[in-house]
Formats: sequence, structure tokens, C-alpha cells
Amino acid sequence: MLRSLVGSEMCIRDIARLEQGTTRRVLGYARPFVRSIVAFLTIVILDAGIVVAVPLLLRDLVDLGVIPKAPDVVVRLALLVAALAVADAILSIAQRWFSSRIGEGLILRLRTEVFAHVLRQPIAFFTRAQTGSLVSRLNSDVIGAQQAFTSVLSSVVSNAVSLVLIVAAMATLSWQLTLAALALVPFFLIPARFMGRRLSELTRTAMTANADLGTLLEYNWDSRGKEALTNFQNDAFIGGRLAFNDVQSTSLLGGVFVDLDSAALAFGLEGERRLGEDWKLSVEMRIFSNIPADDLLTFVRKDDYIQATLTWYF
Repeated sequence: MLRSLVGSEMCIRDIARLEQGTTRRVLGYARPFVRSIVAFLTIVILDAGIVVAVPLLLRDLVDLGVIPKAPDVVVRLALLVAALAVADAILSIAQRWFSSRIGEGLILRLRTEVFAHVLRQPIAFFTRAQTGSLVSRLNSDVIGAQQAFTSVLSSVVSNAVSLVLIVAAMATLSWQLTLAALALVPFFLIPARFMGRRLSELTRTAMTANADLGTLLEYNWDSRGKEALTNFQNDAFIGGRLAFNDVQSTSLLGGVFVDLDSAALAFGLEGERRLGEDWKLSVEMRIFSNIPADDLLTFVRKDDYIQATLTWYF
């Protein structure tokens, strides 16, 4: 158990340390979308400015229009707030459009390159590699890269611009209150930094766990149909494999065969785990259901079983 925990911590540290040149390679994927990214960030900055400006206008509307009972000021500022609300809605639509354009373009390019790279691998690669790891590369990892250039980038820029504008507005209203507010910032940054590290570790753990779960789908077909002498001439199999990647090499494999002609079912579940350095425990279960009398598997239709095997290596 201790070795497993130490290995996990070392793996997290290794992942957290980027290799030299990784940042340059990542930015290379954004090169075809430079104009779209610039437009996207410009819209984000304008939207952040509107978010900060509206409360200030509402303050002037109350202080300069409602309290002095100046209807012309109220109407003028109300129309300005309404115009900013419309502009904010338009900017939000444009921001989503650019975000989708950049994100989907990155997904298309990354998935195309990853898939092409996988196809160039030798047969031995598919024997060693986990199916779940490949699926995770094509799905989860690619979507993570997309979010880095869209939602994460927009959040960082928007929050930074909003922070600068809010601090500037507060300083013009009351520098004493601004200093008091800034003095409280470390009390929020320290827990946020700690939680950020923890969330980063949990995210890496979740992505690793996704890679450990593989989905299996297989279709068996024999052109001779019912005249075939094989058991699976028109059958489908669906299942999954879960590898825990622990010191004991624990793994589970389960699924079901479905005869598409007779709807016969054959369920299977296998699991294995090492016990120490010399022993291995394997468990296997088979359940057969709805097998017709004329099926080639009719002789096992009542032979459901659970089998446990304890192997000693010497």
C-alpha cells in the first residue's frame, strides 16, 4: 500500500513538471487561430468593462437622478444602462461563437493528429496499450486542451481586467476602503492556492482513472449464416475492462454476448489479483440465458458456474 501511495505521488510530481518545449508545442496549435483568439480576448475585455461600468452607472442614476428628482438624468442613464445590457448580450453571443470556433477547430486538429499517430503504431503497441488510455487521449485530454484555450483563457483575462477596473473604481471612491479590501486578499489567496493544488491532483487522478477503464465492442459474422459450424456467426459482444493499476495488478473484465438471431445471452465476468509475490487469485463466472434448443450452445444452457483459481508461482 505504501509503495502504491509513493508511486502515485511521484507520478503526480512528474506530470506536474512540464518537459522542455511543451509550452512552445502547445502554443503552436493556437497559431492558425491567432486572429480568432485576439478577437475573442478583445470581446472578453469589453464584456468585463461593461460588467464593471453598470454598477457605477446605477450609482449615478440614484445619486444624481432619483434623489435630486432629475427625470432627464434618470432617463438618460437608464437608456445608457439598457444599451449596455443589449451590448453585453451581443458580446456574449459573439464570445460564444468565437469560443466554439476556436475550441472545435482545436478538437478537430488534435483528434486528427492523435488518430493518425495511433494508426502509424505497430501491432505490438495495441497489445501493450490500454484501450481506455487511447479513448481518454481522443476524448478527455483533447477536450481539456480545448478548455485551456477557451473557458480557462477567457476566465483568466476577464477576472484580471475586472480586478484592475474594480480596484481603480474603488480607489477613486474611497482609498481607505480599497486598502482595507486589499489587506484581506491574502486570506483568500492562501486557501485558493491550496485548493488549486488539491483540485489539480484530483483532476490528474480522475484522468488516470478514465484511462484505466476500457470499453470493448465486437461483432462476429459468418456469411454461411445458420449453416455455419461456429457458435458466433451473427453475434455482438459489449463489455468493459477495469484495471486498477495497483501493486497487486487488480483487474476486472466483464461483458455479454448477444445472439442477434435468437436473442440468446451469455454473460461473463473475470477478475484477478496478485496475493503477495508468489500467489495469484483468479475468479471467473459464466451465465447463459435464453438459449434455444437448436443452438450450438444448447449443451451449456444449464451450466452456469463460478470458478475460483489460486495459482502459486515458484
